[in-house]
Amino acid sequence: MIWIILIIGIVVFIIFRYLNESDKDKEDLQSKSLDEKFKHTVRVLNEYVFNGQGEIINFKKKGYFNLYKHPSNQLLQFSYFSGCLTIVWHYKYFQKETSHKKVFCNVRNLSLFEQQRIGEEMIEEMKIVILNFQASVLNGV
Repeated sequence: MIWIILIIGIVVFIIFRYLNESDKDKEDLQSKSLDEKFKHTVRVLNEYVFNGQGEIINFKKKGYFNLYKHPSNQLLQFSYFSGCLTIVWHYKYFQKETSHKKVFCNVRNLSLFEQQRIGEEMIEEMKIVILNFQASVLNGV
C-alpha cells in the first residue's frame, strides 16, 4: 500500500513539474519569439555558418525555428522546452549527412555574453564533427 502511494506521489510530482515548466516556457515566449530571445546566439551562428545571410524560418509552434540559407549544405534547428535550448546542426557533404545536437539547460535569462558563449561552443564542437565526418566520407567509411 505504501508503494502505491509513493508511486502516485511521484507521478503527481512529475506532472506538476512538467506543467509548471510548460507555463514558464509560455511566459518566456509570450512577449518575444524564440529567435528574438536567443538573438545573440543566432547572430554568432549565422555569421559563422552563413556569413550573416541565413534566414530564420519560424513555425506555427512558438518553441521552434530553423536557421538556413538557400542553397546551403547546412541547417540549424532550434527548440526550447523546460528552460532548455536544443540546437541541432545538420551538415551535408557529398550526399551524406551528419548532425550534432547539443542541449543547453537553465537558459531562461541569459546575458549577451552567455548567449555568445553558447554560439561559440556550438561552433567549436561542430568544427570537430565536420572534420571527422569529411575524413570518414573521403575514406569511404
